[in-house]
Amino acid sequence: MHLRAGVWTDAFSALPLKIKAALLSMLVFTVGIGALAWHVARGLHEDFETLTGHEQATAASFLARTLDAELRFRLDTLNVMAEHIAALPEPSPRAVQDYLLTQPMANRLFTRDVYVIRSYGERIAESPVRGHVGSQYRDTAYFARLMASRKPVIRVWFGRFARQPVLLVAVPIIDRHGNLLGAMCGAELIEKGSHFYLTEEVRNGQTGGFHVYALEQRIFAASTDASRVLRPLPAPVVNPLLDRRLGEGYMGPGRTVDSKSVDLISAAAPVMDGQWLVVSYLPTAEAFAPLRAATSRIYGGAALAALLSGALIWFGLRRALLPLERATQRIG
Repeated sequence: MHLRAGVWTDAFSALPLKIKAALLSMLVFTVGIGALAWHVARGLHEDFETLTGHEQATAASFLARTLDAELRFRLDTLNVMAEHIAALPEPSPRAVQDYLLTQPMANRLFTRDVYVIRSYGERIAESPVRGHVGSQYRDTAYFARLMASRKPVIRVWFGRFARQPVLLVAVPIIDRHGNLLGAMCGAELIEKGSHFYLTEEVRNGQTGGFHVYALEQRIFAASTDASRVLRPLPAPVVNPLLDRRLGEGYMGPGRTVDSKSVDLISAAAPVMDGQWLVVSYLPTAEAFAPLRAATSRIYGGAALAALLSGALIWFGLRRALLPLERATQRIG
């Protein structure tokens, strides 16, 4: 190794002065312009990442507001219906059934059905009529949760009657004496046309998209990626940024590698006071695609500038040292 270095040193020493000066000047210029090009490219990369993060935050916030408004509208609709049922002189199954059949707008909103479960866990009325009156819900998790908390419940799951993903919204029916009579429920099919159907419907760029997490259930309530819908959230440590969002409530932009090994930039926004979480994401491969072309042009321009500067330095030194060479030849 030392012998090879010595050979290169001897070869450089044997070069004419103007060539050595040109090479050294070109080296200094190349290092300088290379450092400048790296600094500019790195700055552009950081700016692109920051800009993409802000764009994801805007997209997540917009979708979160939309879903929040849709869920609250459904809750309000069911609450009005529950108040009406609670005010019936005799909320018998027949009276409740007759009332539900006079509410066609509710069926347009809840595309599967609306139904009432009495406090003892039996479905007593439904619209449209599907033959499920009499079904038992005593052991159903959402009904037990509503009866225990006396608060609305929102769930996403694979419906046992619908046999496809369903959004379930249930509110308590409480009479004027404070007695809990049961639950007013609405089920919406999560399919094309639904606000909660994101697959093939809502895109973020060419390869990005959205995830909607149901935090209490710890599942994907909806997603641009069809393979994730109703699947469990990644286990802890798999996605550190997701762990931070769930554990610390961090909603801002961030870069991470997801459970499918995709490097992406994402941001989040809460829905329904944190019951759901919307995440907007864009793979870095797409986000930085314009930057790669710009970086190539920057480094290509730097290399061309280095070559041109070397040629100009050599030409300038050759002209400057020409009288000295001629004088040396005459003396020799």
